[in-house]
Amino acid sequence: MLKKSYNDKHQFNTWLAGVIDGDGYFYISTAGLAQFELTTGVEDERMLLNIKATIGGIIRPRAGARAIRLRIHKQELIRNLLHRVNGHIRNPKRWSQFVKLCNHFTVDPKKAHPLTNNCAYIAGLFDADGSVSISVSRVAAEYSTIAGVEGKILRLIHSRGHNQLSLKISSSFKQYVIEIQRALGCGTIVEQASNKSSRHPHVIYHWHCSNREDCFGFACVYINQFCLRSSKQKRMLLLGKYFEIKQKKYHLSNPNTCQFLVWQKFCKQWFY
Repeated sequence: MLKKSYNDKHQFNTWLAGVIDGDGYFYISTAGLAQFELTTGVEDERMLLNIKATIGGIIRPRAGARAIRLRIHKQELIRNLLHRVNGHIRNPKRWSQFVKLCNHFTVDPKKAHPLTNNCAYIAGLFDADGSVSISVSRVAAEYSTIAGVEGKILRLIHSRGHNQLSLKISSSFKQYVIEIQRALGCGTIVEQASNKSSRHPHVIYHWHCSNREDCFGFACVYINQFCLRSSKQKRMLLLGKYFEIKQKKYHLSNPNTCQFLVWQKFCKQWFY
């Protein structure tokens, strides 16, 4: 029982480190106090509430954005958080922030061991920074201008063979993404060129899966062991259905058939 309790706590801490590496922020305020923030989309409020129940803090909506933020300013809570994730922080950007706070509290910062697929870290990172999406490369003009979720559903329904599911984790640190790929044993590294006029002025590296074997390797092997805690878990559970429909070619069926109705139902589930 003690061993199970330790494993549960250890896996939560490694998962939390993944979330923090994706969406967290450690810093020292102008008043010289240690601070921590974790920001997610409003759709992941339940996940953030669960984190708050464990590590404390205050949750507030972000002004002008569909996002919510957990903020911790009590010094003892931050010290406890540092001890929780010490030895699990891997993102180079977050590591430098983490070290500054460790020095502030005279805590010895521990480097993480080589990443494996036997811990919940990547699940936490995917909850924060991952994406599971279906892109549509071609659609009839009559559906191309329909706005909102309704438009997305119609474009997917009528995309015929021009849709592609993909999983992705992105970072500006190439070696970090390579480490994720090696640990999972699936996926490829895709390099996105820098664009000075966009939100991404630096080169971005993506761990990327789009074929059935790699997606199943991640979803049915890794995520089956370390379940996602964000809203992305819903789509992850639909992966099997997507590839089954594609294999049976229901998405190419006559719109008046039961097979095509199965595809329509899936498309609505994907967005709702």
